[in-house]
Amino acid sequence: MPRTRPELDRVEKQTAILEAAIQQLETGGYGALSVAAIARDLGLAQNAVYWYFPTKDHLFVAALEQMGHRVFAAKMRAGGDWTARLLVVVDALADLYPLLPAIHDRAAASDVVRRFERDLLNQFRSMLAGGLAGRVRADEADLAADTVLAAVIGAYATDLSRARRRQLLRNLLDKLAAPET
Repeated sequence: MPRTRPELDRVEKQTAILEAAIQQLETGGYGALSVAAIARDLGLAQNAVYWYFPTKDHLFVAALEQMGHRVFAAKMRAGGDWTARLLVVVDALADLYPLLPAIHDRAAASDVVRRFERDLLNQFRSMLAGGLAGRVRADEADLAADTVLAAVIGAYATDLSRARRRQLLRNLLDKLAAPET
């Protein structure tokens, strides 16, 4: 019978569960995410995991949010100009790209994943639009943000190397910010 691990407080248990979920997602994608395996590996009852995360989708989203926080923390440490910070984020998000199909699939059946997917895209678009402000015409900022977003997703989908992806994005950003002739 699994232990209840009362020696760990709530935050420590949540953190351990999230770290285990992140490891599963990073090594095997959504298909590898298993509440039963997490509970077993941590010496918890499955119900303990569900106490903190009511469904597998809640755990999935919490793990993705934690992974996202790490990505944006890397951006903040990057310093430099906006383009350099964007490239750091894009490099870090490359690890999350394989999870996008699962996010999209689960969003069709799960409100919590649907909200996460919508919010993630809106936050990324907002970050792009904010960074492009002053670089592109104001009336084209949203279009430019969507253009960069599509280029990022396309660079991931075509499995471009990090160097080639950075070259492509720098080229695109230079073209978007170039004065009209």
